[in-house]
Amino acid sequence: KITEKSATHPGAVATAGPFTILPTPQITLSSPANNSAWTMGKQYEIKWDTQGLVFNTLRISYTLDAAAQTPVWVDVISGQNNSKSFYWTVPDLTSTLSNQANARIRITDDTKGTLGYSDLFTIAIPSMTVVRPQGGEVWAVGDSAPVKWSYNGAVIGPLSLQYDASGVLSDGSPSITASAPKSGQTSGSYIYSWTIPAGAQTNSVKARVKDSQRPNSYADSPAGFEVIAAPTIEVSSPVDGDVFVIQDTMTVNWKVRGLSADSLSVEYWDDADLDNLKDADEQLYTLASGISRGASDTSDEYSGKYTGTKTITLPDNAQVSANLKLRLRDTARGYEGLAAGHFRVRGGFEFRDEANTANALAASSEWKANTGHSIKWYNKGSFANVKLEYATSSNGANWGAYQEIINTLVNSPGTGNISSYSWTVPDPHLSSYPDEPPQFYYVKLKITNLADTSVFTESSAFKIGYYTVTWKIKDYDTLTLLDSLTVSSTYSGTTYWRVSNGALTSTSDSRYSAKSYPRRYPYGVFSTFWSKDGYGDRSDNDRSINGDTEVTVLLESAASAQTEYKVYSGFSYNEDTDKLKVNSWLEKKGTLITSADADVGVGGDGYIKLYDGETLKATLTDSTVDSNGNYWFEASNVVKTVSEGGLGLESGKTYFAKMGIWYRSREYQSGAAFEVTINKALKSVTDEIKTMSSDIKANVTGISSTVAAEAAATRSELKTSMETQTGAIKEKLSSEVSDLKTQTAKILTAAETTIPEKINTDLAAAIKSDVKPHIKSGILNRDNVVKTGQSLTIRYRTETGKSPTISIYNSKNALMVSGTAMTEVSGTGIYEYPATFSASWGSGDFSVVCSESSLGTVDAMVITVIKHSLEDVAGMTSAVVGSTSNLNDFKGMGASLVNIDAQFKALEQSLSGMGQNIVNKVQETKGVVSEMESVYNQLANLSAQIKSIGATKNVNLEKLYEVSQEKKEDIIYLKNKAEELKAVMEINKKMTENVAKKPIVQSWFEYK
Repeated sequence: KITEKSATHPGAVATAGPFTILPTPQITLSSPANNSAWTMGKQYEIKWDTQGLVFNTLRISYTLDAAAQTPVWVDVISGQNNSKSFYWTVPDLTSTLSNQANARIRITDDTKGTLGYSDLFTIAIPSMTVVRPQGGEVWAVGDSAPVKWSYNGAVIGPLSLQYDASGVLSDGSPSITASAPKSGQTSGSYIYSWTIPAGAQTNSVKARVKDSQRPNSYADSPAGFEVIAAPTIEVSSPVDGDVFVIQDTMTVNWKVRGLSADSLSVEYWDDADLDNLKDADEQLYTLASGISRGASDTSDEYSGKYTGTKTITLPDNAQVSANLKLRLRDTARGYEGLAAGHFRVRGGFEFRDEANTANALAASSEWKANTGHSIKWYNKGSFANVKLEYATSSNGANWGAYQEIINTLVNSPGTGNISSYSWTVPDPHLSSYPDEPPQFYYVKLKITNLADTSVFTESSAFKIGYYTVTWKIKDYDTLTLLDSLTVSSTYSGTTYWRVSNGALTSTSDSRYSAKSYPRRYPYGVFSTFWSKDGYGDRSDNDRSINGDTEVTVLLESAASAQTEYKVYSGFSYNEDTDKLKVNSWLEKKGTLITSADADVGVGGDGYIKLYDGETLKATLTDSTVDSNGNYWFEASNVVKTVSEGGLGLESGKTYFAKMGIWYRSREYQSGAAFEVTINKALKSVTDEIKTMSSDIKANVTGISSTVAAEAAATRSELKTSMETQTGAIKEKLSSEVSDLKTQTAKILTAAETTIPEKINTDLAAAIKSDVKPHIKSGILNRDNVVKTGQSLTIRYRTETGKSPTISIYNSKNALMVSGTAMTEVSGTGIYEYPATFSASWGSGDFSVVCSESSLGTVDAMVITVIKHSLEDVAGMTSAVVGSTSNLNDFKGMGASLVNIDAQFKALEQSLSGMGQNIVNKVQETKGVVSEMESVYNQLANLSAQIKSIGATKNVNLEKLYEVSQEKKEDIIYLKNKAEELKAVMEINKKMTENVAKKPIVQSWFEYK
């Protein structure tokens, strides 16, 4: 220890230590470590530490015989500073052939003589390692085998390679090469390509690498490897009996032994004689070429052991045979391997999607029962004839037997080798109706090659589905949903749904809870009949079910069925524009049905069909009803000829119109006669009168001018002559004045009498020829209701000696009687036809059309054919009008009103279309006054009939009942009186029905 004290401060003391005082400095080596081995030619680090004063004058030496009593030291370096580390490259001691295990390093301080020694270590000769072969390789005679080795240290060389087939190497083992490459480096790895000789062929060959100048520097392969006579190829698949389908894949597996076999080809042939040899007459086919021999079985790519696989798609032109032989061949060097046995390639099929044939028929496909589809398949090969079958299952697990679609189908592929067959998908549920089918069945298809029934394909299972129709049954008037229904749906003789005795209710099925009735159907055209107690039956006929849909059916109660719906129409022809405008509307029991009722037009558009006799001239439609419930129709170019693009309606003819309006899916129809020529004819007459008047005025003017001129000339002559010949002049003047008076009297007579009479005569003749036939012609029937099966004689009035015909259309516009001649009654101009309304004709509103072609006259009426007479529904009628049963005076009133109403229709037809011009002209034309007489008499008779009903006896309506005889020639008066009496008839109806005694208001229009 060392202690230090302060002279001025006795208490200040410092101590250091303890420490050791060495007698001399020390050098201690830590590397090389004890028993370590340093290889010749390699560089290593010598490490040391020092204690005490050591100078930078160090000498580093080594000895190989440190165990000797007097070792021999060899200097490495002198004057080395005390850096405590020095890198030393162990010298290549070429004369030293083995390891030196007694080596030591010494460090000397040449200044102080201090010494330091390392532990004993070994200076080793260079080492070698055989990298390839490691043992286990399979090389073949003739292969170029890449022998690989590495060394560590400063080899002397040259290096030599040896092998020994026995697996025991010695200096006498056969040489591979005596001059294997090496570099001046002290480490590295090298490869020598060895062409394996035939003598090396064993399964336990080893190789050696050594330094020819230092025999102890060598290395052997750790284990034996195999040398075979030649590279081999062993095909493990396909195997005997394998079957493949054209366009399917075939996997070839193999093993290769040896290094030379590579770039392989997959070949096959039809080995008809089964000798496993490729004969000269057997054609060889190549499936693939240039294939790698495969991956090495070990991490060394030169192991000589390889496993390969190749998946091949068999082409369309692949050989079809059961005796095919396959080989894998190195075509460049002739090495090959045969597959065991023989395999088979056959044709086949693949079902494809009918819309996109690039895709397979998917399991998600759903084809509806009874619909048409195209079965499509891809042909894998050529097949002359095939058979198609199908099988069905309710659950996709339990399948029925295959059933034939077509037994022999000539297979005719199209583009892309795709064939097809049109198939109507069967209904698997057909034998189970009227039970409802499930949501779908499962189906799969099968196609078979008839030339070889072992060649077939089955499709994936897909679905046969159904359409869902949701039925909603509503009350016709209230539109409320109904239940407790009876239903029957039929198609092609099969009943698909039947519920009897009103058993279909909202509780029959959980799906029916909202009183809507979903039902699954196959594709088809179905007739479904609905009924309910207290309601009339209704059928939904010929409905094509080709998609999910909702159908509303309206059932009409027995009371509502007595409500009368009528279609009315108005016609207006404008001769200036040659356009016919028609409006049609629907009334329910006298009440206009307007657009506020959303059911107007449900079922179809409004329409009007214009006929010339039985020839349809035009059909006009309108899809929109206005706020007043009117459909409006307009026809252009009415009288323009057909060749000019017009309808070709002729002047002087009457035509028939059939009108139709849909309401709540029910069609209502009516017929009417109309003219487009009356105003036009009158206009022509008026124009003619104007022309005649102009001519008369011109003639009168001319005559007046002539008279004035002659008078002036005469006066001049008289004045000149009076002075010279007074007597002669007076005599001459007297004669001239007499002649002038005579001529003037004739002119005045012509202007005042002859010309007006001629105008009246011509006008009357024109009016009679153009107007009278149409006023006289018409259907005389008043009854417009007949019971199914009954006969009704249709009477039509026109001129005698004519040939009128009759046509009758039923409620569906089907022609029941077509242009049949009517029989004249004893020269009266009245013609008859006995019509029997057969039950097969149906019921509803029938259109009766009578026409006479020579006069161009036509008339029509609507006759309602009913299944039950009024007597049959007396009970229901009494329930409706029971409150008036005590009014005995009204017995038979209904029939009277119907009769009167029919008479009014006849009158309206006779009077319709007449304007004020025709009225004025008729009043001037005495020849047609007698025709107005019959109109007057009919009105007077109708007034008496209406008044006799007596419903208005306590109401003063005498002015309305009165028909003025003085105005019987005034058509405007007669038309207005007809409207007044029609209104009085409506008042009678309302008063008989006015149980609640409410005020009655009736309005009508009058002509001006």
